[in-house]
Amino acid sequence: MTFRRLFFFAVVTGFAFMQPPANAAAQVYQTWENPDKTAAQSSETQAANEARLKAIIERMNTMLDQAEKDRAADPRFLKDLRGLISELAGGSSSPWPEQVLLDEFTDGDYAQSPEWTVGMGRYWVEKDWGLRNALDEVKATTSGSSSKDAAAQIFGQILNQALGGGGTSGSTSSSTGGIQPTSIFSPTPVTNAFSIAVDLSSWVGEGEFIMGPYQGSDRGSGYRLSYKVGAGLAVRIKSRSGVRTIAVEPGPFTLEDKNVHSLLWTRSSDGTMRVELDGKTIIEVRDVSFLDPFDGFGMATRGGDFIIKRVSIHGTSGS
Repeated sequence: MTFRRLFFFAVVTGFAFMQPPANAAAQVYQTWENPDKTAAQSSETQAANEARLKAIIERMNTMLDQAEKDRAADPRFLKDLRGLISELAGGSSSPWPEQVLLDEFTDGDYAQSPEWTVGMGRYWVEKDWGLRNALDEVKATTSGSSSKDAAAQIFGQILNQALGGGGTSGSTSSSTGGIQPTSIFSPTPVTNAFSIAVDLSSWVGEGEFIMGPYQGSDRGSGYRLSYKVGAGLAVRIKSRSGVRTIAVEPGPFTLEDKNVHSLLWTRSSDGTMRVELDGKTIIEVRDVSFLDPFDGFGMATRGGDFIIKRVSIHGTSGS
């Protein structure tokens, strides 16, 4: 073997057995990975992070609900926290990222920020509790009508006058005796897909609470979600052709404990609606009767003593 060949063999052998020193320079080339696999892993990681964020938001809302029930903190402080949580939820992949209405009635005034207008009956803000409807008695002006007919007339009056227009603001007249129906509404536009959250307490063993988005200046069309003591929850459609019930869940639900309960009503872009009561899904139904945005949101009662603690509505960036 020549000297040149012997030298080359020694150099190669030395490199093969040489260990890099502790202070060796950083690796220049990174380990190659399949880009498709990396993208899939990134997608899975993002989904996991969004699920974790959603779970945290739900836990925070639950803690805030309990803090409100226990009156554990200043209401203004809790309101600010809810605002931050709403911003956090909006930053996630929520189908309803835009907050269009939020009222916790802590300022004692329902006439502004946001604006509410009374359609029938009387309302006021009960300090530290929320928006309350008055239980005013009205005199009977008809005779010979059955209690069933009277109830039907009052219910029709609520839908057609209270939320459907045709009534006079502050009116206290009725064609039947009993408790004065009440209604209140906010002309805040609501997108076709929405998330409506209402926290309320019920104080007597009778009555009905109705809410929903409406279309038109006369509030004559839209969806209605009703809770009737002893009869459960129902989703209805109000239009010029009348009222149609599309989903009912009789329960029973025992909300008349003077505690705050949460109603969450969502509608996705494909028309799928879900109603949750205290975090549990009660109703799921799909309907595409309304394809345009709504012009406002209203609430009404037929009897009963209800206090609305909080109203929060979110929508999409479009219609």
